[in-house]
Amino acid sequence: MENIFRIDTISMLHDVMRLPPPKHPLITVVNFSNLDDEVVTSMHNVKVSSAFYSITLKKLKKGSLKYGRNQLDFQEGSLFFASPHQIGEFEDPRFQQSTYNWGLFLHPDLIYGTNFFSK
Repeated sequence: MENIFRIDTISMLHDVMRLPPPKHPLITVVNFSNLDDEVVTSMHNVKVSSAFYSITLKKLKKGSLKYGRNQLDFQEGSLFFASPHQIGEFEDPRFQQSTYNWGLFLHPDLIYGTNFFSK
């Protein structure tokens, strides 16, 4: 069985990325360009699954994201959407210092019971 690192809460996401505690337990915005190099290196070839929705806008200097059986190339920049419990794996990630390496992460509980959740 494969080892998959599971991130269950927004607080856990912040801990893993060595960020200050989130201002809200169900939603956060992360600037990937500000991540410590050691954090980025530790993500190399690690399969990750999170319990929340994510929308990311990124550009990598090098590397790609393996999503399912597909290789996604972020070198030209990409907008990427993922639902809870999807599995992704970064292969040699190097984030470029730029203004568009952002991620919006929201827990399903934030939209549970709304019209958006039922769509």
